[in-house]
Amino acid sequence: MSHDDVFMRLGDFGKYQKIIYFLICLTSIICAFHKLAGVFLLAKHDYRCLLPFEDPNSNAIEYELKGNIKHLAYPKDTLSDKYVSYNCRYYNVDYSEKYLNQSEPFLRNGRRPCEHYVYDESKYLNSAVTEWNMVCGRSFMAAASDALFMSGVLVGSIVFGQLSDKYGRQPTFFSSLVIQMTFGILAGIEQEYFTYTASRFVVGGTTSGVFLVTYVIAMEMEGGILAPSLNIEYIDHGAI
Repeated sequence: MSHDDVFMRLGDFGKYQKIIYFLICLTSIICAFHKLAGVFLLAKHDYRCLLPFEDPNSNAIEYELKGNIKHLAYPKDTLSDKYVSYNCRYYNVDYSEKYLNQSEPFLRNGRRPCEHYVYDESKYLNSAVTEWNMVCGRSFMAAASDALFMSGVLVGSIVFGQLSDKYGRQPTFFSSLVIQMTFGILAGIEQEYFTYTASRFVVGGTTSGVFLVTYVIAMEMEGGILAPSLNIEYIDHGAI
């Protein structure tokens, strides 16, 4: 007796299958949250160099500068005609009261690199980018963290696929959920970049362990002509 013959006798999509299908669809929502979390965890802020006369320990520093200070402190982009600090430098001058009251910047001393930064908090209050100053020469760290998360998704699809074939769907599925929850919490509270990135790598792997294994569970428990349409619906649900 084949797999489809069993479903013909028991029913293709009965009450039990509907309950299990609904529950495993809920787990795809968790995977979606983890995959979309990088948009907010690594949110990019506008920023500028902290100027020498500003106190780095003060909470009263504003991103927007008053008066003519921006013109006196930062180079002007000749293409956009805007003052920017994305080149991560500011004019190397003595920012005395006399200098800040003049009209034109002093250019003979060249520019100096930023040591501290002021971030625009109008859209996002903070993120991993502001936590570890992943801007200027450290901007690659944000891209690396995001890339390692997706590498985890790739590795997880291979590892958890093999584990589910060897040890069964349910043990692999529940193990993936536990690991995902543990390292998801760790990534949220971690204060150090490398541990955070490693945690995100593991979480990326477990999203494959959860999503792909539950997809196979959904496919194997359904029979008849409903199986293809329900599995396409499951994939669409995860994508949404």
